[in-house]
Amino acid sequence: MLHGHGDDGYRAAREVKANFSSNVWYEGPHSLLLEELAAAVNEVGNYPEPAAESLTRDLAEQCNVRENQILVCNGATEAFYLLAQVFAGADSTIVVPAFAEYEDSCRIFNHPLSFRTYPEFWEMDPSRSGLVWLCNPNNPDGNLIPAGKLTRFIEEHPALTFMVDESYVQFSAGPQSVLGQINRLSNLVVVRSMTKYYAIPGLRLGYVAASFQMIERLKAVKQPWSVNALALKAGQLILKHNLQAQRDLSKYLKITTGFMAQISEIEGFEPLPSATPYFLVKLSKGDSGRLKAFLLEEHGLLIRDASNFRSLDYQYIRVATQTPEKNQLLINALKEWNRYISY
Repeated sequence: MLHGHGDDGYRAAREVKANFSSNVWYEGPHSLLLEELAAAVNEVGNYPEPAAESLTRDLAEQCNVRENQILVCNGATEAFYLLAQVFAGADSTIVVPAFAEYEDSCRIFNHPLSFRTYPEFWEMDPSRSGLVWLCNPNNPDGNLIPAGKLTRFIEEHPALTFMVDESYVQFSAGPQSVLGQINRLSNLVVVRSMTKYYAIPGLRLGYVAASFQMIERLKAVKQPWSVNALALKAGQLILKHNLQAQRDLSKYLKITTGFMAQISEIEGFEPLPSATPYFLVKLSKGDSGRLKAFLLEEHGLLIRDASNFRSLDYQYIRVATQTPEKNQLLINALKEWNRYISY
């Protein structure tokens, strides 16, 4: 699904003034991170560590697990493909709507696939074997399963291996991660991105946390040097400077609440509940493809057409909250859209 993701502004014929399509931190990369990466640019003249050994140690300490329970990857996406390869041919259940790479990686490695919505997910047969792929908080809708509820469900289904994508766990309030359960639950694999929250998606950095046995299986099929020197440096700097503590999530969520309220006042647009600063909007006028084209061509604003998420259709777009000033640009453009399609 190469051209089915958000942030396809590189394909735009005009300048993008505000990008609502990519669910990364709205203020961009931390200035300290950019400064230190610029100072480290000469590191590209040498090979990086083949297995990201230094960052692995740092992440293990932060996550309170052993080093042999962490695998650093070229973004979370590499982890999905490694997992699909390790379980080639296994039955996979994907909880939808979901990130397309779960399905794409499974198809490459010949997984028989089934799809369940979140209400259907809770009805799974405890004796069934195979893999379950889910995102928590979910992309694209921001749906959040409380950690305790999800942990109990994983416990009750020991024949299933659960891939829990926590790429957006830092975007939701409260401790909602199940990563702390990997020592107790051998059927749990947690995947995280380090690029969304720190707004460095161009560097591609993520990791897997799982049992020692699972990490060894993933290592057996992973290519060396898949994570570049600057990405590894970024990960080390994020942990060294504790950049997570320098993000004001409560402010971001407050901005989101106001933004959603503004959208809901526009006829034909219904923001759906979300635990994160990104959310779906249901349309009752026009369709998502035409709206996306109108916003980009007429206003230089980029949104995510959500029609190619399985279980969604042309009535849905995804929006990631930006600054109040940029949010107002979208509010004004959506009002103009209503006038445009009325002619």
